Amino acid sequence: MTQIDPARPPSAPLLWRGAGAAAVAAAVVMALVYGWIEYELTGRLADGWLIGLVTLNTVIVYRFGLHIVSKLYDLARVLPPKGAEARPPDGGELTEDILGHPLMPLFGLGYGVLFWFGMTYLAPWTCTGETPPEPCDAALGPWLSWFIGTANIMIGMGLFAVLRFWLALRATIPAFPVRILNLSRAPILELVRVNAEVVMTTAAVTCVAILGLVLADYNMNSIGLGFAIFAFAVVLLTYALPMVPLSNRLARAKAEELDQIERLIDARVRRDTHQAPRRIDPGDPDCLRTDKDLPDLETLTRARDMILSVRTLPPGGQVSVSAAGIVTFLSFLPSLIDYAMRNLF
Repeated sequence: MTQIDPARPPSAPLLWRGAGAAAVAAAVVMALVYGWIEYELTGRLADGWLIGLVTLNTVIVYRFGLHIVSKLYDLARVLPPKGAEARPPDGGELTEDILGHPLMPLFGLGYGVLFWFGMTYLAPWTCTGETPPEPCDAALGPWLSWFIGTANIMIGMGLFAVLRFWLALRATIPAFPVRILNLSRAPILELVRVNAEVVMTTAAVTCVAILGLVLADYNMNSIGLGFAIFAFAVVLLTYALPMVPLSNRLARAKAEELDQIERLIDARVRRDTHQAPRRIDPGDPDCLRTDKDLPDLETLTRARDMILSVRTLPPGGQVSVSAAGIVTFLSFLPSLIDYAMRNLF
């Protein structure tokens, strides 16, 4: 477990700091090597944007892992007790489970190998036909594959951390103390804020990756579309997997609250119209059981309207809406830039 000095801010697990820094350093070295070889072979740096943006992505993922640690500690402080032992979760345990899992580097290596194989198979630098697209030099293919594969080791580690974050929330959300008129307080607000940061960073990384592919101008339109669909699916799942279960619990709580109030409204209307009252379930401790305790009809209808106006998807109100807007903009940004470059320049 990562130990924390109360006088100092929490730090990321050693595995993230060590393996992550090594992965970023390897990506930077391969970027420099590939750029230098490309310039030597072709006389120009045609892949400058691709090199810069892919390398930038590794730095974004690594730095975000360092940044999110304090937010995970804040989230752990307000999470409900975990498991049968009824012990509140520890920030160090949560952070270690997400950013310090021993399988993370292996997952990152596997993810990098997958992209290395993909670039080797696609071979965008291979010269085919009598008038191959420019620039073209088959000797650059292996170096491009090594660069893309190396850079995606850090991306794979970040994706693994997101998977661990999903699993941690899946185990915790069923124990959340849910009340439909209490959505702006912990732990729901803290969870929504942390998840919004994860979603926006994931969207930014996918946006930069697609933008690098667009600006590289390889003749891989179908492959680019496939990667864009994959990246968008990752962003969508990053938002939906934690939020949908929470939203379902809130929807059930909302339905229960509405059921109670509507039964009280029915009792009030029957009393005002001198009808025989229906007996309210005596096993429900939250319901008023006598006609004389019933609030007036206007108060009950206001309460019902207030509950009806509460949004359960997205939970958290403005935080979730802002995150969704930013994610949508980032998703369309590469296409807008590609359109502008093809039609305005």
